[in-house]
Amino acid sequence: MQRIGAQPRYTLRYPNQEVRSSLNDVLLRRYVPDTTAVMHHTGELYELLRINDFTGLRALFTAFFASIPNDWYRNSPIARFEGYYASVFYSHFAALGLDIRLEDATNKGRVDMTVLFNGQVYWFEVERLD
Repeated sequence: MQRIGAQPRYTLRYPNQEVRSSLNDVLLRRYVPDTTAVMHHTGELYELLRINDFTGLRALFTAFFASIPNDWYRNSPIARFEGYYASVFYSHFAALGLDIRLEDATNKGRVDMTVLFNGQVYWFEVERLD
């Protein structure tokens, strides 16, 4: 605990990797109610990262986001922001328990998400296109 004046400030963390992964798995299933699709996408994501198949990753992400029904995000105020898509994207990686850095600062600005896996560094920038 840290104090700022009379105000206590707490930093909350996941107690372990299993809790972090499980929580993100639950969140991902909330974003995508079709549990079969979630299991398929996360398994395929892991395999594509493992073999560094960037063409396959692009196709997977395109198919995944294309499968989100228009009404899910059209009627949600958060959908107007990049954060909606970034949250869905992040949950796929976090559910796998990968080493993820969000809003990673660089000399050129911030990267939305950095993933360290299999001896590689993957940078992801999420942008909402209208």
